Amino acid sequence: TLLVGLKIDPRNVGFEMKDGKWHGRIDVLMVQTGMPGKSPALQDALEMNLEPETYRRVMNTEIGAVKAIERAPGATTLRVVVRDVTTGSVGSVNIPLAEAKPPAPPNS
Repeated sequence: TLLVGLKIDPRNVGFEMKDGKWHGRIDVLMVQTGMPGKSPALQDALEMNLEPETYRRVMNTEIGAVKAIERAPGATTLRVVVRDVTTGSVGSVNIPLAEAKPPAPPNS
């Protein structure tokens, strides 16, 4: 299993005020590549409906999420693509899986 941590600068998200809350949505696509056959992909979304006070706090930190995905046999790279639904802005990163570290064991 791969644990993928996402950290997104909230100033790069197009939040819109509707019904007294700040709304934003980020689509996430993760694709494993480098092995024969079809590349497994995971699609997800971060839907945010923030109260004004929560929005103010978030704007001074970061938006974070952790996703667990099953590592495909033979995969060498994980490509993560993030899209802001409001603005259409896109960002991506390629992560060499040879550098992936196993999760730290929980503290006893």
